Amino acid sequence: MWALLAIAAATTETAPSTLVGEYKGWMVDHGQVSEQPEKFIKWRLSLSADGTFRWQMTDHLMVNIEETATGSYSVKNGHVHLKGKASGISDYGYKREPVSPKFEEDLTVWNQELVSVTTVDMEVIFVKIGISPKIPAGMDPIPILRDRKAVRLLNQTEAIYRGLKSYSDRGEVLKNQENYAPQTSRFSTYFVAPGSIRFSAQIVEGGKPVAKAELWTKNHKIRYFNSLDDYTGVQTDGAAGMDIFDMGQQYGTDAVPAPSLLLGDRFPLGGTRQIELQGIETVGGTKCWIVQVNYDRATSTIYWIDRATYMIVKIRSRNVADIEEITLWPQVNPKISAKQLAPTEP
Repeated sequence: MWALLAIAAATTETAPSTLVGEYKGWMVDHGQVSEQPEKFIKWRLSLSADGTFRWQMTDHLMVNIEETATGSYSVKNGHVHLKGKASGISDYGYKREPVSPKFEEDLTVWNQELVSVTTVDMEVIFVKIGISPKIPAGMDPIPILRDRKAVRLLNQTEAIYRGLKSYSDRGEVLKNQENYAPQTSRFSTYFVAPGSIRFSAQIVEGGKPVAKAELWTKNHKIRYFNSLDDYTGVQTDGAAGMDIFDMGQQYGTDAVPAPSLLLGDRFPLGGTRQIELQGIETVGGTKCWIVQVNYDRATSTIYWIDRATYMIVKIRSRNVADIEEITLWPQVNPKISAKQLAPTEP
Protein backbone atom coordinates (compact mmCIF):
# COMPACT_ATOMS: atom_id res chain seq x y z
CA MET A 1 0.00 0.00 0.00
CA TRP A 2 2.78 2.39 0.89
CA ALA A 3 5.28 1.33 -1.77
CA LEU A 4 5.79 4.83 -3.15
CA LEU A 5 8.13 6.61 -0.79
CA ALA A 6 10.46 9.58 -0.58
CA ILE A 7 12.88 10.75 2.09
CA ALA A 8 14.01 14.35 2.34
CA ALA A 9 17.63 14.23 3.46
CA ALA A 10 19.87 17.05 4.65
CA THR A 11 22.49 16.71 1.92
CA THR A 12 22.92 15.62 -1.71
CA GLU A 13 25.82 13.30 -0.86
CA THR A 14 25.18 9.59 -0.98
CA ALA A 15 27.59 8.45 1.72
CA PRO A 16 25.77 6.36 4.34
CA SER A 17 26.97 8.62 7.15
CA THR A 18 25.05 11.58 5.74
CA LEU A 19 21.79 9.60 5.76
CA VAL A 20 21.96 8.37 9.34
CA GLY A 21 19.09 9.65 11.48
CA GLU A 22 15.46 9.44 12.50
CA TYR A 23 12.80 10.23 9.91
CA LYS A 24 9.12 11.10 10.10
CA GLY A 25 6.63 10.37 7.33
CA TRP A 26 4.37 13.00 5.77
CA MET A 27 1.51 12.49 3.31
CA VAL A 28 1.43 14.37 0.01
CA ASP A 29 -1.98 15.17 -1.47
CA HIS A 30 -2.40 17.03 -4.77
CA GLY A 31 1.11 18.42 -4.56
CA GLN A 32 0.67 19.64 -0.98
CA VAL A 33 2.09 18.24 2.25
CA SER A 34 -0.73 17.28 4.61
CA GLU A 35 0.09 15.76 7.97
CA GLN A 36 -2.47 13.24 9.19
CA PRO A 37 -3.09 13.10 12.96
CA GLU A 38 -0.75 10.44 14.28
CA LYS A 39 -3.60 8.70 16.08
CA PHE A 40 -4.81 7.69 12.59
CA ILE A 41 -1.62 7.12 10.62
CA LYS A 42 2.06 7.29 11.47
CA TRP A 43 5.37 6.44 9.82
CA ARG A 44 8.85 6.31 11.31
CA LEU A 45 12.13 5.30 9.68
CA SER A 46 15.50 4.99 11.37
CA LEU A 47 18.77 4.63 9.45
CA SER A 48 21.67 3.63 11.71
CA ALA A 49 25.41 4.14 11.27
CA ASP A 50 25.98 0.36 11.26
CA GLY A 51 23.97 0.03 8.03
CA THR A 52 20.73 -1.24 9.57
CA PHE A 53 17.26 0.28 9.40
CA ARG A 54 14.00 0.09 11.30
CA TRP A 55 10.64 0.98 9.72
CA GLN A 56 7.35 1.37 11.56
CA MET A 57 3.93 2.12 10.13
CA THR A 58 0.49 2.21 11.76
CA ASP A 59 -2.67 2.94 9.79
CA HIS A 60 -6.07 3.34 11.46
CA LEU A 61 -7.82 5.41 8.78
CA MET A 62 -10.06 2.80 7.09
CA VAL A 63 -8.35 -0.44 8.19
CA ASN A 64 -6.03 -1.33 11.04
CA ILE A 65 -2.47 -2.08 9.96
CA GLU A 66 0.57 -2.30 12.19
CA GLU A 67 3.86 -3.10 10.48
CA THR A 68 7.47 -3.16 11.66
CA ALA A 69 10.39 -3.97 9.36
CA THR A 70 14.10 -4.32 10.15
CA GLY A 71 17.08 -5.14 8.02
CA SER A 72 20.06 -3.55 6.31
CA TYR A 73 20.45 -0.76 3.80
CA SER A 74 23.14 -0.12 1.22
CA VAL A 75 24.11 3.03 -0.67
CA LYS A 76 25.59 2.73 -4.15
CA ASN A 77 25.65 4.95 -7.24
CA GLY A 78 23.12 7.36 -5.80
CA HIS A 79 20.71 4.63 -4.77
CA VAL A 80 19.62 3.48 -1.33
CA HIS A 81 18.36 -0.07 -1.05
CA LEU A 82 16.38 -1.27 1.98
CA LYS A 83 16.01 -5.03 2.46
CA GLY A 84 14.78 -6.97 5.45
CA LYS A 85 11.89 -8.74 7.13
CA ALA A 86 8.55 -7.34 8.25
CA SER A 87 6.06 -8.40 10.88
CA GLY A 88 2.63 -7.14 11.83
CA ILE A 89 -1.10 -7.53 11.32
CA SER A 90 -3.58 -6.22 8.74
CA ASP A 91 -7.13 -6.10 10.13
CA TYR A 92 -9.83 -5.40 7.53
CA GLY A 93 -12.73 -5.87 9.93
CA TYR A 94 -13.89 -9.11 8.31
CA LYS A 95 -10.49 -10.82 8.44
CA ARG A 96 -7.06 -10.51 10.05
CA GLU A 97 -3.87 -11.62 8.36
CA PRO A 98 -0.13 -11.11 8.81
CA VAL A 99 1.64 -8.56 6.63
CA SER A 100 4.01 -9.80 3.96
CA PRO A 101 7.25 -10.94 5.65
CA LYS A 102 9.34 -9.64 2.77
CA PHE A 103 10.29 -5.97 2.90
CA GLU A 104 12.29 -4.30 0.13
CA GLU A 105 12.47 -0.74 -1.17
CA ASP A 106 14.79 0.89 -3.69
CA LEU A 107 15.31 4.66 -3.35
CA THR A 108 17.47 7.11 -5.22
CA VAL A 109 19.15 10.26 -3.91
CA TRP A 110 17.96 13.37 -5.71
CA ASN A 111 18.26 17.04 -4.79
CA GLN A 112 18.60 16.53 -1.03
CA GLU A 113 15.97 13.80 -1.07
CA LEU A 114 15.73 10.04 -1.37
CA VAL A 115 13.13 9.32 -4.03
CA SER A 116 11.49 6.06 -5.05
CA VAL A 117 12.84 4.90 -8.42
CA THR A 118 9.44 3.35 -9.20
CA THR A 119 7.90 6.67 -10.24
CA VAL A 120 8.16 10.36 -9.49
CA ASP A 121 4.61 10.29 -8.14
CA MET A 122 4.85 9.62 -4.41
CA GLU A 123 2.38 9.25 -1.61
CA VAL A 124 4.61 9.72 1.44
CA ILE A 125 7.79 11.67 1.99
CA PHE A 126 10.12 11.17 4.94
CA VAL A 127 12.16 14.02 6.42
CA LYS A 128 14.58 14.00 9.29
CA ILE A 129 12.80 14.94 12.50
CA GLY A 130 13.07 18.68 13.03
CA ILE A 131 13.36 19.51 9.31
CA SER A 132 10.41 20.93 7.36
CA PRO A 133 9.30 18.75 4.43
CA LYS A 134 9.66 19.95 0.85
CA ILE A 135 7.87 18.75 -2.25
CA PRO A 136 10.15 17.21 -4.91
CA ALA A 137 9.88 18.74 -8.35
CA GLY A 138 8.20 15.59 -9.65
CA MET A 139 5.32 16.10 -7.24
CA ASP A 140 4.36 19.60 -8.35
CA PRO A 141 0.66 19.73 -9.28
CA ILE A 142 -0.02 18.82 -12.92
CA PRO A 143 -1.19 21.64 -15.21
CA ILE A 144 -4.87 22.47 -15.21
CA LEU A 145 -6.70 21.30 -18.34
CA ARG A 146 -10.49 21.41 -18.64
CA ASP A 147 -11.87 20.00 -21.89
CA ARG A 148 -15.17 21.86 -22.41
CA LYS A 149 -16.74 18.90 -24.20
CA ALA A 150 -15.81 16.57 -21.34
CA VAL A 151 -17.14 18.97 -18.68
CA ARG A 152 -20.39 19.44 -20.64
CA LEU A 153 -20.74 15.65 -20.99
CA LEU A 154 -20.36 15.14 -17.22
CA ASN A 155 -22.92 17.91 -16.57
CA GLN A 156 -25.36 16.25 -18.99
CA THR A 157 -24.82 12.88 -17.31
CA GLU A 158 -25.57 14.40 -13.89
CA ALA A 159 -28.79 15.94 -15.24
CA ILE A 160 -29.95 12.63 -16.76
CA TYR A 161 -29.43 10.76 -13.47
CA ARG A 162 -31.25 13.49 -11.50
CA GLY A 163 -34.21 13.28 -13.89
CA LEU A 164 -34.75 9.50 -13.74
CA LYS A 165 -38.06 8.27 -12.34
CA SER A 166 -36.47 4.95 -11.38
CA TYR A 167 -33.14 3.16 -11.75
CA SER A 168 -31.50 -0.14 -10.92
CA ASP A 169 -28.12 -1.69 -11.44
CA ARG A 170 -25.82 -4.46 -10.37
CA GLY A 171 -22.09 -4.40 -10.59
CA GLU A 172 -18.73 -5.78 -9.58
CA VAL A 173 -15.53 -4.19 -8.32
CA LEU A 174 -12.10 -5.75 -8.69
CA LYS A 175 -9.62 -3.92 -6.49
CA ASN A 176 -5.88 -4.51 -6.86
CA GLN A 177 -3.58 -3.15 -4.16
CA GLU A 178 0.17 -3.46 -4.22
CA ASN A 179 1.39 -6.12 -1.75
CA TYR A 180 -2.20 -7.25 -1.02
CA ALA A 181 -4.46 -9.92 -2.47
CA PRO A 182 -7.06 -8.65 -4.96
CA GLN A 183 -10.47 -7.84 -3.44
CA THR A 184 -13.76 -8.51 -5.20
CA SER A 185 -16.96 -6.69 -4.24
CA ARG A 186 -20.47 -6.84 -5.65
CA PHE A 187 -23.13 -4.16 -5.37
CA SER A 188 -26.67 -3.32 -6.43
CA THR A 189 -28.84 -0.21 -6.53
CA TYR A 190 -32.62 0.25 -6.54
CA PHE A 191 -34.05 3.77 -6.78
CA VAL A 192 -37.46 5.42 -7.14
CA ALA A 193 -37.78 9.21 -7.36
CA PRO A 194 -37.74 11.45 -5.52
CA GLY A 195 -35.57 9.79 -2.88
CA SER A 196 -36.28 6.12 -2.18
CA ILE A 197 -33.13 4.06 -2.53
CA ARG A 198 -31.47 0.85 -1.43
CA PHE A 199 -27.76 0.40 -2.08
CA SER A 200 -26.09 -2.87 -1.08
CA ALA A 201 -22.46 -3.97 -1.19
CA GLN A 202 -20.70 -7.23 -0.39
CA ILE A 203 -17.06 -8.30 -0.15
CA VAL A 204 -16.74 -11.70 -1.80
CA GLU A 205 -14.13 -14.41 -1.19
CA GLY A 206 -14.28 -17.81 -2.84
CA GLY A 207 -17.61 -16.90 -4.38
CA LYS A 208 -19.21 -16.29 -0.97
CA PRO A 209 -19.95 -12.97 0.79
CA VAL A 210 -17.81 -12.35 3.89
CA ALA A 211 -19.05 -8.82 4.69
CA LYS A 212 -22.12 -6.80 3.81
CA ALA A 213 -23.42 -3.24 4.04
CA GLU A 214 -26.71 -1.62 3.05
CA LEU A 215 -28.13 1.88 2.92
CA TRP A 216 -31.84 2.50 2.45
CA THR A 217 -34.50 5.12 3.07
CA LYS A 218 -37.66 4.74 5.11
CA ASN A 219 -40.13 7.37 6.31
CA HIS A 220 -37.82 10.12 5.01
CA LYS A 221 -34.98 8.77 7.14
CA ILE A 222 -31.74 7.22 5.96
CA ARG A 223 -30.84 3.89 7.52
CA TYR A 224 -27.51 2.16 7.32
CA PHE A 225 -26.21 -1.32 8.18
CA ASN A 226 -22.59 -2.52 8.06
CA SER A 227 -21.55 -5.98 9.22
CA LEU A 228 -17.91 -4.90 9.51
CA ASP A 229 -18.71 -2.74 12.52
CA ASP A 230 -22.08 -4.34 13.42
CA TYR A 231 -23.72 -0.94 13.13
CA THR A 232 -27.24 0.08 12.18
CA GLY A 233 -27.73 3.83 12.13
CA VAL A 234 -30.53 6.28 11.40
CA GLN A 235 -30.08 9.80 10.02
CA THR A 236 -32.62 12.55 9.48
CA ASP A 237 -30.39 15.15 7.80
CA GLY A 238 -30.39 13.54 4.36
CA ALA A 239 -26.63 12.94 4.29
CA ALA A 240 -26.91 9.70 2.32
CA GLY A 241 -23.96 10.57 0.12
CA MET A 242 -21.58 10.58 3.08
CA ASP A 243 -22.78 7.17 4.27
CA ILE A 244 -22.39 5.79 0.74
CA PHE A 245 -18.85 7.18 0.61
CA ASP A 246 -17.93 5.73 4.01
CA MET A 247 -19.33 2.36 2.96
CA GLY A 248 -17.40 2.55 -0.29
CA GLN A 249 -14.08 3.09 1.43
CA GLN A 250 -14.43 -0.32 3.08
CA TYR A 251 -16.18 -2.19 0.29
CA GLY A 252 -14.36 -0.72 -2.70
CA THR A 253 -17.47 1.01 -4.08
CA ASP A 254 -16.43 4.62 -3.32
CA ALA A 255 -15.88 5.22 -7.05
CA VAL A 256 -19.44 4.11 -7.90
CA PRO A 257 -21.26 7.42 -8.60
CA ALA A 258 -24.82 6.27 -9.43
CA PRO A 259 -26.35 6.35 -5.90
CA SER A 260 -25.01 9.83 -5.19
CA LEU A 261 -25.99 11.16 -8.64
CA LEU A 262 -29.51 9.80 -8.23
CA LEU A 263 -29.83 11.68 -4.93
CA GLY A 264 -28.80 14.97 -6.55
CA ASP A 265 -25.06 15.03 -5.85
CA ARG A 266 -22.45 15.73 -8.48
CA PHE A 267 -19.34 13.97 -9.75
CA PRO A 268 -16.49 14.21 -7.18
CA LEU A 269 -14.45 16.81 -9.05
CA GLY A 270 -13.03 18.71 -6.08
CA GLY A 271 -9.30 19.21 -6.52
CA THR A 272 -9.47 18.10 -10.16
CA ARG A 273 -6.54 19.21 -12.33
CA GLN A 274 -7.55 17.74 -15.68
CA ILE A 275 -10.80 16.62 -17.34
CA GLU A 276 -10.47 15.19 -20.85
CA LEU A 277 -12.66 13.47 -23.43
CA GLN A 278 -10.50 10.52 -24.55
CA GLY A 279 -12.67 9.25 -27.39
CA ILE A 280 -15.23 6.50 -28.05
CA GLU A 281 -15.00 2.80 -27.19
CA THR A 282 -17.41 -0.15 -27.27
CA VAL A 283 -17.95 -1.89 -23.93
CA GLY A 284 -20.03 -5.09 -23.99
CA GLY A 285 -21.67 -4.03 -27.24
CA THR A 286 -22.40 -0.51 -25.97
CA LYS A 287 -20.78 2.51 -27.60
CA CYS A 288 -19.40 4.79 -24.88
CA TRP A 289 -17.71 8.12 -24.44
CA ILE A 290 -14.52 7.92 -22.39
CA VAL A 291 -13.93 10.77 -19.93
CA GLN A 292 -10.76 10.84 -17.85
CA VAL A 293 -10.50 12.91 -14.66
CA ASN A 294 -7.00 13.48 -13.24
CA TYR A 295 -6.64 14.73 -9.68
CA ASP A 296 -2.84 14.58 -9.71
CA ARG A 297 -0.15 12.48 -11.39
CA ALA A 298 -1.01 9.42 -9.33
CA THR A 299 -4.79 9.70 -8.91
CA SER A 300 -7.36 9.48 -11.69
CA THR A 301 -10.81 8.15 -12.62
CA ILE A 302 -11.99 7.10 -16.08
CA TYR A 303 -15.71 6.87 -16.89
CA TRP A 304 -17.24 4.95 -19.81
CA ILE A 305 -20.62 6.63 -20.49
CA ASP A 306 -23.28 5.06 -22.73
CA ARG A 307 -23.77 7.42 -25.70
CA ALA A 308 -27.47 6.54 -25.99
CA THR A 309 -28.59 6.68 -22.35
CA TYR A 310 -25.78 8.60 -20.56
CA MET A 311 -25.56 5.74 -18.06
CA ILE A 312 -22.13 4.85 -16.66
CA VAL A 313 -21.22 1.26 -17.57
CA LYS A 314 -17.57 1.07 -16.56
CA ILE A 315 -15.15 2.90 -14.27
CA ARG A 316 -11.43 2.60 -13.68
CA SER A 317 -10.11 4.39 -10.60
CA ARG A 318 -6.39 4.68 -9.81
CA ASN A 319 -4.89 5.95 -6.57
CA VAL A 320 -1.09 5.62 -6.62
CA ALA A 321 -0.57 1.82 -6.71
CA ASP A 322 -4.24 0.89 -6.11
CA ILE A 323 -6.50 0.23 -9.11
CA GLU A 324 -10.25 -0.40 -9.05
CA GLU A 325 -12.02 -1.80 -12.12
CA ILE A 326 -15.81 -1.41 -11.88
CA THR A 327 -18.35 -2.94 -14.26
CA LEU A 328 -22.02 -1.90 -14.10
CA TRP A 329 -25.21 -3.19 -15.69
CA PRO A 330 -27.70 -0.29 -15.35
CA GLN A 331 -31.42 -0.21 -16.17
CA VAL A 332 -33.21 3.07 -16.91
CA ASN A 333 -36.70 3.68 -15.50
CA PRO A 334 -37.42 0.02 -14.64
CA LYS A 335 -40.36 -1.09 -12.52
CA ILE A 336 -39.16 -1.24 -8.89
CA SER A 337 -41.16 -3.17 -6.29
CA ALA A 338 -41.47 -2.34 -2.61
CA LYS A 339 -39.60 -5.56 -1.86
CA GLN A 340 -36.61 -4.42 -3.91
CA LEU A 341 -36.45 -1.20 -1.89
CA ALA A 342 -36.73 -3.03 1.43
CA PRO A 343 -33.58 -3.92 3.36
CA THR A 344 -32.42 -7.51 3.67
CA GLU A 345 -30.95 -6.73 7.10
CA PRO A 346 -32.87 -5.54 10.23
